[in-house]
Amino acid sequence: MSAFRSTPDEADPTSWLKDLETKLIPREKRTGWMKTFQARIHAPPCGTVHVTAGDLSDFIRAQANAGDEMMSRYEQNGRMEDLEEAIKASRWAVYITPENHPYRAAMLYNYGNMLERRYEKIPDEECLKEAICVSYQVVQLVPKSHPFRLAIMDTYGKKLELRYKRTQQIEDLEEVIWASCQAIQAAPTGHPLRARWLNIIGRMLKDRYEHIGQIEDLGLMIKALRSAAQVTYDTCPDLVTYLSDLGYGLTIRYGRTWEMKDLAEVIEVFRKVVQATPDTCPDLANYLTKLGVELTRRYERIGRTEDLDEAIQVSRRAVQTTADTSPDLARYLTNLGSGLTRQYEREGRREDLEEAIELSRRAIRAIPMDSPDLATHLTNLGYRLVLRHERTNKMDDLQEAMTLSRQAVEASYNNDSDSTASVGNLGRVLLYRYKRTKQMDHLEEAYQICHKAVQITPVDDPYYGKWLCNLALVLTERYEHTRQRKDLEVAIWWSRKSIQASFDGDIDLRAQYNNLGTMLVTRYEQTWQFGDLEEAIRISRRAIKATPDDHPYLAGQLKNLGAMLKSQYERTGCLKDLEEAIHVSRKAARITSALPLERISAASLAIRVMLKQEDYNNSYALCVEALDLLQLVCSRHLTLEDQQYVVSHFSGLATLACSLALQVRQPPFRALQLLEAGRSVIFGLIMNDRSNTSKLKAADPTLCALYEELRLEINDPAESSQPQYVDEAVPTRRLKALKKLEKCLHDIRQLPGFDSFPQNLNEEQMKDASLNGSIIVVNITRLRSDAIVVFQAGFSLVPLPGLGAVQAQRWIDQEMTSASSSQRGEMNKKYREFLGWLWYKCVEPILTKLGYNVQSSPENLPRTWWIGTGLASSFPFHAARGLRADENDNTSSRVLSSYTTTIKALLHARERVPASFSPNEQLLNLLMVTMAHTPGEDDLPGVKCERSIVLDLLGSSVHVNKLDQPDSASVMRQIGDCHIAHFACHGMSDVADPFQSGLLLQTNTTIPEKEILSVRKLCKQNLPHGEIAYLSACSTAENRVKQLLDEVVHVVNGFQVAGFRHVIGALWPSDDRVCVKVAKLFYTEICRNGVLEYTDRDVALALHKAVSVISTSDDYRKRPLHWAQYVHYGA
Repeated sequence: MSAFRSTPDEADPTSWLKDLETKLIPREKRTGWMKTFQARIHAPPCGTVHVTAGDLSDFIRAQANAGDEMMSRYEQNGRMEDLEEAIKASRWAVYITPENHPYRAAMLYNYGNMLERRYEKIPDEECLKEAICVSYQVVQLVPKSHPFRLAIMDTYGKKLELRYKRTQQIEDLEEVIWASCQAIQAAPTGHPLRARWLNIIGRMLKDRYEHIGQIEDLGLMIKALRSAAQVTYDTCPDLVTYLSDLGYGLTIRYGRTWEMKDLAEVIEVFRKVVQATPDTCPDLANYLTKLGVELTRRYERIGRTEDLDEAIQVSRRAVQTTADTSPDLARYLTNLGSGLTRQYEREGRREDLEEAIELSRRAIRAIPMDSPDLATHLTNLGYRLVLRHERTNKMDDLQEAMTLSRQAVEASYNNDSDSTASVGNLGRVLLYRYKRTKQMDHLEEAYQICHKAVQITPVDDPYYGKWLCNLALVLTERYEHTRQRKDLEVAIWWSRKSIQASFDGDIDLRAQYNNLGTMLVTRYEQTWQFGDLEEAIRISRRAIKATPDDHPYLAGQLKNLGAMLKSQYERTGCLKDLEEAIHVSRKAARITSALPLERISAASLAIRVMLKQEDYNNSYALCVEALDLLQLVCSRHLTLEDQQYVVSHFSGLATLACSLALQVRQPPFRALQLLEAGRSVIFGLIMNDRSNTSKLKAADPTLCALYEELRLEINDPAESSQPQYVDEAVPTRRLKALKKLEKCLHDIRQLPGFDSFPQNLNEEQMKDASLNGSIIVVNITRLRSDAIVVFQAGFSLVPLPGLGAVQAQRWIDQEMTSASSSQRGEMNKKYREFLGWLWYKCVEPILTKLGYNVQSSPENLPRTWWIGTGLASSFPFHAARGLRADENDNTSSRVLSSYTTTIKALLHARERVPASFSPNEQLLNLLMVTMAHTPGEDDLPGVKCERSIVLDLLGSSVHVNKLDQPDSASVMRQIGDCHIAHFACHGMSDVADPFQSGLLLQTNTTIPEKEILSVRKLCKQNLPHGEIAYLSACSTAENRVKQLLDEVVHVVNGFQVAGFRHVIGALWPSDDRVCVKVAKLFYTEICRNGVLEYTDRDVALALHKAVSVISTSDDYRKRPLHWAQYVHYGA
């Protein structure tokens, strides 16, 4: 017998079978339709015969024998004519056999079986009905004690089951149950068909449950199916079928009752099924997948990692044993993907998620687009792409997830369960989209979809609590946007409901506790009701207690608890709360499996709290660790938009790291190294990919060639119009190139002298950057303010205790440079005060410490490159001046000022070979771009005058290419050949997307519209000849995005990264008349007597002299807002 476990009442099922019969529809109602077919049996067959009473027995025997003979012939050759003749003969035999004849039951039995065979060949419903009626008469004729009654009941049940499969009539179903019950009760113990009849009863009860929905049918179904497995020998080939049917039955009951004992039994059953199934059996993969699904389900309930490991193992085996052409492959792929997805969520291993995504794509490609399973596969892929977006912050993943989720909703309209999952997942994706874009219409759509998901999901569905949680999160986000208290209250209410709707031990429950805690803290910050904060802390501790120490999501929970404890400390002053806040937030920051941005957030919290205790050493260590993560998450794999989003989370971290390094007495070089690592990261990646490789080529030509090839490939990825799950080349080709590039970089860094290639600068490289003048880096934080000066001989630190961050922020908040024309007088006065503050508190102490004194002539001024960080990133150090009457009390009297965003950017500018002015060389190319009229903007009357002046000054020293009122495409086509590019037009600084900042041109259309030559477009260029870009336009060096101050994203930097050695720009809007004057003075300096010839110093000096002329003139001496904005960036 089967070793499968049983309970006492299943050993002898006759007791509950009798009870089952009483629950069936009355038999006369079930079989009433058969009476209408009785006439067929009693009607004479076609044709006539003359039989005397004496010949009757011989005739009956002859017809019966004829029928049997023709049936035997049919079984041998399969000819339908033989079967028809057999049926005809048997029908005559039945017709002429008297009702009380001892052979009548046998005649009917054979006739009914022949009709069944005909139905199997030609599925005619009338034929099947007649076969059932004939068998029904046999059942009526044969007494229960007859030895052949079991076979009779068996064939009767088979015919009824055939009709039920066709009609789905519950009357037929229940008659099948009755027939099987009768057979079992009449059969002796150990009868070989007993298990089959029990199995039939179980399957029919399953169908009846699906018809009626009565839960007691599930209990009876399990008894029948379990009994079938119990009474079957281990060697019986049907054991696997009976066990699998029991497993599916238990799954159905688990889906109704959610009893863990049913789930545990399902798993045990399918383990036995897999064990008993030969490797060659075509059903093995299906059984393996089913076992994997149930193991994953139990993991989701109680979090046993052993279950998840086994689930992945058996699911992978199912995929491996399935042919690529199998219609079931997609299902097996997506189930393996589900296990890997859960493993990624548990352990944070990126490779698990990547494999799960690839499996989802394979699954979608393996099914037709009209498949009923399409919605499930699309939903799964969308879910996994959102997870990857969480880790990598790639907007492309989120966009694709949204597209897939919408398609899934459309594909699931005919399937309620699929529709519930698809709508719920779409709501989740839309919520993520809002978190990224912060657009209110995105939030409203997220609310509508999340609300719909709750409405269409039954309250006993396991996903109901999750959809409630999503709805609560959307309402919380809406509260944060609108500050409508009602949204927060409803969010808290729904959040509590989501917890109540979830199972104890559910792996997602801890996230729901965490969310509720966060909402309560939000309400505490609004109402200051201490009870909310206390409850939030209790709930947070509960979530943490239920989360394993190495779980990726623990970091977020610990970080939230840390923030709560910090708030409690600020309320109560209890030092213990502050110490615990530090402990949990530091622990969160160091969970390596957590999302990097979650770790950054936790580190920032820990540092803020530690600074309250003046724990500078630990703050410094954690700050360095956090900056290391920046290299991990801001990579070439991301688009510019994604990179901006990532680096915005690191805002202020590099400047703080610099201050902390100095506070703990690290050498200035180390502090400067941290600034270089954490600032202008996006442009740094672009510069890395365009850096000069001559030294590498000399060291290893082969590696250099590979590096050049790969960086070209990743910067020009192939596009595809096909969706990614259809076109395997997207994004595979570029991802492969990126992986090869990372391997190539690793190999390069093994070469002597290339250990930091191509990114981090070493000490010698930094000192080499100051070859032609000092580099002064001004760093302002709330901790301290300093200047770090780089010389060829080394580094010097100049503390700036008077340069306070609070005062700096007050100056910035006044927005003096954006004043209207009516406010210019007042703002010029304030700006003179600001320049005085900047001189006395910052520039003058630095220059005095360095020994930079007043020079008698501009030609004698030492060169200096300024780098402002954080709050100082847009400070005009070159224009700083005292408020006294002393004309030399200013920056311009002591140093020749230039700017650079980073030391790396300065070195990048110098990598380009300077222009040659040899008489044998061709003329330099000048691209002159003018926009006197810009759609939607004020006209610039000085543009034409400026163009004429510049062209007259340069004369025949350049080859001129003039573009008047051009579009950006025309400019991009021409700019690659130019050495000098002069733009006289409007400029704009985009506060939402700084890479969209640019120069204003116009479209090449019948009615021109405004078009932007943006930083984004410039970054795609790699200009080999760029010497000077003169941007006579507003705000080209302005950086207005607070969260991206240290990225220094502006138009000037865009031109520099594109390849120009020198760029002239403006920190804020310029006056049209002053623009003309500055341009005239600048070109007069670099082109004397009609000869264009200059060095790097000459370019900076030309602008210096031009600005000095304006700033010392009577008209503008007291109007710094008209001249202080002009800056030189570059070599």
